[in-house]
Amino acid sequence: MIETKIENWKALDDPVDLVLVMCVLYYISANDRKELFKKLYDQWLCTGGHLVVVNSSGTKCPGNICEFYVRLGQPAPAWEDIEAELLQVGFIKQCAYEMKCVRDFSNVDEHFLRFVQNYMNRPVTLDEVRGVVHELFPDGKCDQMIYTLGVFQKA
Repeated sequence: MIETKIENWKALDDPVDLVLVMCVLYYISANDRKELFKKLYDQWLCTGGHLVVVNSSGTKCPGNICEFYVRLGQPAPAWEDIEAELLQVGFIKQCAYEMKCVRDFSNVDEHFLRFVQNYMNRPVTLDEVRGVVHELFPDGKCDQMIYTLGVFQKA
């Protein structure tokens, strides 16, 4: 097992048929994301290979989880931007499905707080993270979590 950041991954010697990118694009800058998509297309996927992406897509819905990241200074990329970048590189969209989820923040534990803290581009305290959760979701429920699962193919 090799631990590395996805932006630095050197890939395998031979192209692969399938790459899964699930809920990781929040933590990659726009430029690094575009570079990643280009590497996926040009080097890492074989012709006809598929890329499956799961990412938050309700970035423009009021009361969604993405507001949480905006308040902490790290807005989540919009699905529309991700899809456009993939199409620009040359991927062909096969399908996309929206999934609505509910998240219970009524009893936020330290593991969640540290997870968020670890992935911010700037230092944030656990109290800052906790405060934003309580401010945005005073009843503890977030019912505007919308994700899109998209399947793209390399031509």
